[in-house]
Amino acid sequence: MGNSSTSSTGFTWRTDAEDIAKAYSDRANGKNLAAGEEAVEKIKKENPDADVELRQLDLASLQSVRDFSKSYRESGRPLHLLINNAGIMAQPKAFTVDGFEMQLGVNHLGHFVLTTELLDVLKRSGTAQEPARVVNLSSIANWIFSPPEGIRLDDLKGEKNYYVWERYGSSKLANIVFSKELNRRMKAENAPVISVSLHPGVILGTNLTRHSFSLHHIATVFGTINSWQAFIRIHQEPNKTIPQGAATTVLCALAPDVIPGEHYADCAVSDLVHPKGTDEGFARQFWELSEQLTSRKH
Repeated sequence: MGNSSTSSTGFTWRTDAEDIAKAYSDRANGKNLAAGEEAVEKIKKENPDADVELRQLDLASLQSVRDFSKSYRESGRPLHLLINNAGIMAQPKAFTVDGFEMQLGVNHLGHFVLTTELLDVLKRSGTAQEPARVVNLSSIANWIFSPPEGIRLDDLKGEKNYYVWERYGSSKLANIVFSKELNRRMKAENAPVISVSLHPGVILGTNLTRHSFSLHHIATVFGTINSWQAFIRIHQEPNKTIPQGAATTVLCALAPDVIPGEHYADCAVSDLVHPKGTDEGFARQFWELSEQLTSRKH
C-alpha cells in the first residue's frame, strides 16, 4: 500500500478515487497472457519506474490457483494488497475443473483458496500501522437475487434447480460472507490484515456481461428478483463507466480510513447486504464448508 495512509488537507476520496481509476482503467485483463502483456507494456510506457509482473492464474482450477500461490510465496516478494476482482456472471450451467458449479467455483472458491494460500505472506507484509488488505469485489446482486437462505448449501452444484441469476447472487453473497469472516479471524488473531468487500456498480462496457442479454436471461432476471424493494432498486441503479466502477475498489484499496470488515458501494459504506451477509454463525459455517470443499484448512 506504500504511502496510502498519507493525504493532503482537503483530500476527497470519492473524487480522487474516480480520477485514479480513470487514469488506470483498462489496464488489467485476465482473459489471456497476450492481453496481460499488452496491459503491462502500457503501464510501463506511462510509468517507466513501475515494477509490474504478469503471472497466469485460472480460478476455475484449484491446481492453477495453488501453483500461482506457491510461485508467489517462493518469490520472496511482500504482499500488501490483494484485490479479488475476477469473476463471471449469469453464465449457463457449467462446472470447474474440480467439479464445482462454475459461478461459485470461480467467484468464491478460487478466491478463497488464493487468499488463504497467500495469507501468511499478507500477515508478514502488514503492520499494525498499515495492515495488509484483502479487497473482495461483490455485487448488489447479493441482495437482489440470493434466495432467503442466501446460499443453497444443500444444492451447491445446482442439481435440484439452476437459475443463473440466483446462482450469481449467491456467489456474490459468498464474497461478502468470506470477507467478513476473514476480517473477523484476522482480528481474533491480532494479525495485521484487514478485509473489505464492495459493489463496484453496474458496468456494461466489460466482458462480464457477455452471457447476460439473451431473452432467456432477461426473463430470468425478473423471475429471480427476491422482492419488490429489490425490483425497484435494480431500476434505480445507474450504469457506470469503467473508471467510475473502479473508484470504489481504489478507495477500499488505498483510503486510510476504510473500515475493516465493512461492505462498500459508491465510495461509502453500504447496507445493501443480504441478511445472511451479516450472520456470523452462517459465516463460520460457510468458511468451514469452503475448507472442506477445497480440502485445505486454515
